[in-house]
Amino acid sequence: MHSILVVEDSTLSRKMVVKALEAHQFNVIQAKNGQEALDLYRERKSEIACVISDNLMPVMSGLELLAAIRSEDTSMPVIMASADIQKTTRTECERLGITAFLNKPVQGEELLAAVNEALELTTA
Repeated sequence: MHSILVVEDSTLSRKMVVKALEAHQFNVIQAKNGQEALDLYRERKSEIACVISDNLMPVMSGLELLAAIRSEDTSMPVIMASADIQKTTRTECERLGITAFLNKPVQGEELLAAVNEALELTTA
């Protein structure tokens, strides 16, 4: 079973993503902000197969989290799910090596397709 780290400051949004993932037999590790996620990532890196992160969060943004993960691991799949649709945000995510960018609210099928594609990249 793959473990997915879900990073989202909104309890409702986080619950929706977790529910969709758990319905498809993924183990979910949850974080409320980027710093909490980075701490969990460092502690449990060996079991995390993919990271799904919001961008606009308190303490540490999704972009800052992505940059921190990339400084340690260039192959970890990271999916950004954000309501921030500015071209500059998406461009910066792509520059940092984002695996996928999903607009919020995220649809379950779109989320699962992105996760499955990301996991295929790591096993190819």
